[in-house]
Amino acid sequence: MLSADMSIPKYATHLVFLTNANRPSEVESTIIYSIFQKRPKRADIYWFVHVETTDEPYTMEYKVDILAPDDLVKIDFRLGFRVAPRINLFFRKVLEEMVKNKEVDITSRYESLSKQNVIGDFRFGI
Repeated sequence: MLSADMSIPKYATHLVFLTNANRPSEVESTIIYSIFQKRPKRADIYWFVHVETTDEPYTMEYKVDILAPDDLVKIDFRLGFRVAPRINLFFRKVLEEMVKNKEVDITSRYESLSKQNVIGDFRFGI
């Protein structure tokens, strides 16, 4: 796994990408290219976020698939066409719930910061 390859400098603790892939196990080749080619982007946890707009006006649902524990997570949001797509807010709420349920640890992986319970940095890829 790239996240464990210490020969590559760490790009971020958490690296988040928006994806159009509908199936949990799929990610676009452009995202894979962005992570691995030229200057690889090593992160402790890679997050893939997919947003689907539904025909029901006020739908607000999400599903989390942990593809690889402490390494790959995909979040699928289903939002009604009248719901403001404030993905940053929804993403934060999902993170809070996952931390509360002990499904993911978002503290920094740097030893000195981890001892202080500092939350790791989040970078968003395009």
